[in-house]
Amino acid sequence: MTNKKRNTIGAILLLATFAALLNQTLMITALPKLISVLNVNFATAQWLTTGYILMVGISTPLSATLYEKYSTRQIFIGIMVVFLIGSLVASSGANFWAILLGRLIQAAAGGVLTTFTMISMITINPIERRGTVMGLSMLVISAAPAIGPTLSGVMITFLPWRALFIFIIPIMLTILIIGLFILPNYSEKQAVKIDFKSFFSSSIALTAILIGISIIREQLLIALGLIIIGSLIMIYFGRRQLTLEEPFLNIRIFKVRSFSTMISLIMLVFGILLGTELVMPMFLENNQHLSGMTAGLIMLPGAAINAIISPIVGNLYDQYGYKKIFVFGFLMLMISVLPMLLLTAEFPIWLSVVTYAIRLAGVGAIMAPATTEALKDLSPVEINHATTLTNTLRQISGSLFNTIIIVIASIPASFVIGYRFSMIFIMVISMLIGLIGLVYFRKERKN
Repeated sequence: MTNKKRNTIGAILLLATFAALLNQTLMITALPKLISVLNVNFATAQWLTTGYILMVGISTPLSATLYEKYSTRQIFIGIMVVFLIGSLVASSGANFWAILLGRLIQAAAGGVLTTFTMISMITINPIERRGTVMGLSMLVISAAPAIGPTLSGVMITFLPWRALFIFIIPIMLTILIIGLFILPNYSEKQAVKIDFKSFFSSSIALTAILIGISIIREQLLIALGLIIIGSLIMIYFGRRQLTLEEPFLNIRIFKVRSFSTMISLIMLVFGILLGTELVMPMFLENNQHLSGMTAGLIMLPGAAINAIISPIVGNLYDQYGYKKIFVFGFLMLMISVLPMLLLTAEFPIWLSVVTYAIRLAGVGAIMAPATTEALKDLSPVEINHATTLTNTLRQISGSLFNTIIIVIASIPASFVIGYRFSMIFIMVISMLIGLIGLVYFRKERKN
């Protein structure tokens, strides 16, 4: 395949993925406005974000099987059509539940699209460019959700609230039309069957666990029941994968130390990213009494730094490996901890901007190379399933962190205290990331 064809495929897929992931966090700074307009409470309204992330996690496991079963053009067209249907449902929704349905349809397409793009980028590029390619993919995966709150803050200030759901339609329609004309086929269809027992059991298990966590404060017994049921179904799912000749998801690759360790890092770092994105604008709007647009603009430099750093560290990984990049990223996370903990109504805006930017620099430095490191000891046959597992668990982690942080922030009567509790939780997770990295690199040195 020529470089020109690779670049064409990459540009179309990364642009579509960027738009889909931008949509993922678009509701964050708009939640106060939507709560008022749609007449729902915060716990309900936040499902416009948490539900989206959850559905992405549920649909992502289909990606590896779809990639093998259908041609790449069929997958691309199908994804884009489903996303557009969801966008139309959300933009024309008469109430909260109709809008949520549209968001969930969008997310189902977005989950498959993200993994489809990553598998494609890995497949069509030579192995010596894998770090750079994954850096570009992580630029999209990290930067798009980071830009979402800023964009929504600007839109909710100057445009009617329905613009949040309408603006994505012409963008995705344009990408679909371009893809129809110039996106080539670059894979062969195989005789693969979709194991629907595995798909439905994983979907039910994840939904039960995450809903259980989200209602644990209000309905303890029901929540515990859902978590237990979900966990039991997940055990069934795992055992089924070990008995199938062609598993829905090849979980045996968790035996590879580099993969399992990097997956844990990716989940924790992505959880910090989405958790901070969720709770920080709420504090800025509710306690510093800033507008949604101002809160979004405060987060914009961080999003820009995250976007810039991902391809840079991807390139550095190809040259020098992961250890030094990880140390830099971890230091950035820890530097951002104290100012985030001390955030008050009198906190200078410039310091909020700098602190958030430092945190996102740390997120970008850790996450992009970790994704490449996770694949280094896997065979080409295992990479499709590894990429699918990475994206699935990353999204599940994001949904789980959002839910946990909302619960933590809601425990005290004062949101200021609740916000600090959530930042303490993120601090503990940051320290855990450092510990995991320390153990991993020590064992790597011994080997």
